Amino acid sequence: MSETADAEAEARAHARAAGLRYSSDGEPGIKRVRRGRGFSYYGPDESLLTTGPDRERCEALAIPPAYEDVWICVDARGHLQATGRDARSRKTYRYHDDWRSFRDTVKFEGLSAFGGRLGRAREQAEAARRKRGLKKERLLGAVFHLLDHHALRVGNEAYAQENESFGATTLRHEHVAGDVVHFPAKHGREVEVEIDDARFARLVRKLSDLPGQALFQYQDEGGTLHRLHSHDVNDYLEEVFGTPVTAKQFRTWAGSLAAFERGAQDGAGIGDAVEAAAARLQNTKAVARKAYVHPAIIEAVREGSLPEAVRALRPKVGKRKNLTRTEALFLRWLDEAG
Repeated sequence: MSETADAEAEARAHARAAGLRYSSDGEPGIKRVRRGRGFSYYGPDESLLTTGPDRERCEALAIPPAYEDVWICVDARGHLQATGRDARSRKTYRYHDDWRSFRDTVKFEGLSAFGGRLGRAREQAEAARRKRGLKKERLLGAVFHLLDHHALRVGNEAYAQENESFGATTLRHEHVAGDVVHFPAKHGREVEVEIDDARFARLVRKLSDLPGQALFQYQDEGGTLHRLHSHDVNDYLEEVFGTPVTAKQFRTWAGSLAAFERGAQDGAGIGDAVEAAAARLQNTKAVARKAYVHPAIIEAVREGSLPEAVRALRPKVGKRKNLTRTEALFLRWLDEAG
């Protein structure tokens, strides 16, 4: 299954579970047309929406005036409510509130299970990274390293083509300079990571000699080169974790772990915890808090109970293979927090 089909299947399933209808800007929708200082809205049949719930919904979406090629879903229960292009022609999406809430719930509920299997997955990925040549498994292990140690997004070819927004699998040779990887990520934010791992650095040097734009290309048995795609990575993650896992969960784990570690320090406030998560993810504090910090951490920091809870747990938490001490504490705290 391609990465597009894979993502669509997941979105359809989540839309149903959230009580919504899967929607796409490939279907007929409401158009926004500038009129003087404001906008008019036209239905698929070109009828003008003057009053009523559809008109109110269009305005409530608060799509920035500068956006062009605006499409708005005709169904108030569509999971995707609107798309448009910003001043730099990057495609942006507006989702239904129920969709975002459901996705966040699924994401955070699975965090404990993710952490519980992370050590096993790391062991297998490290074995893959020790392989020689440019076999697919070695490259998958390398991408695992980027997701795990640097909290990068996995990347999506459509985003790379439409928005010049990159992630691990869509990195290009031009993004690598010496021991630094630097590229524009989602929402135009610049991301920079230092290649501080000798094994990964050796692989990058080999990959840099390959033709074409894509950095991550593997060789099949016949020596033919193939691009590594995000669906390849998600399939690999399911294999090494032994259960369905998505690349997005690494960023949720990394952001929540950073917030937990900072929030467990005496005197730390919510702002401190969120700032630590934002720094780890190279993102804004607003996005980090909303999308990547487990709500239970925010609540525990607000109550002031996290430092004492962690102190009480320390004697009970032993070493866990391939997890740091902080990760083991965080995982135990998550399990007890429910």
